Amino acid sequence: PDLYHSRKEIVSGPENPLPGDTMYLTKNINHIYLTVECSTSSVLESLEPYIYGSNSLFNYENRLLGDRMITYHPHDTKVMTNQRKYSLTTMLLRIGGDLSLYFKEQNPDGSVANRKLFNITEELAKVKDSNGNRLYFSDARLAFEDEYNFTIVLDASSQIIDLKINDWYVVKDYVEIK
Repeated sequence: PDLYHSRKEIVSGPENPLPGDTMYLTKNINHIYLTVECSTSSVLESLEPYIYGSNSLFNYENRLLGDRMITYHPHDTKVMTNQRKYSLTTMLLRIGGDLSLYFKEQNPDGSVANRKLFNITEELAKVKDSNGNRLYFSDARLAFEDEYNFTIVLDASSQIIDLKINDWYVVKDYVEIK
């Protein structure tokens, strides 16, 4: 089920003596589908993704309230040989938010480490269309999308070598070495 919140305005005045109602509905959740690929299946077996940050409480104007931290875990997982697909549902994504994707990793010695991969909205802000225009430059643009599909390709040491969001490649910033 999806979660919405609303704001109601009463419109009246000399031109319109009878009050009329205007109702605004804002969807408060996003569905994130994460696909992780790696040629080394043991790398995939040792990873457990989750999303962590503060984006859980909003007021009636859809503004973030406070810094309450929340963790989102996958509610559905599909396991294939060299690929894992995870489904997560989060509250509404916001530009400048600190909601980040993490991997809980099992180390060879049996210990567990939490590794931050990236800030979700920072990576969304890097996505550009074929004309070079940023697709997700504001909260309003983020609100147009209900679903985000992240595809991450890892190397044998579980480092990101490729990232696609909604089938658009995210180009990393490269430093020129002189």
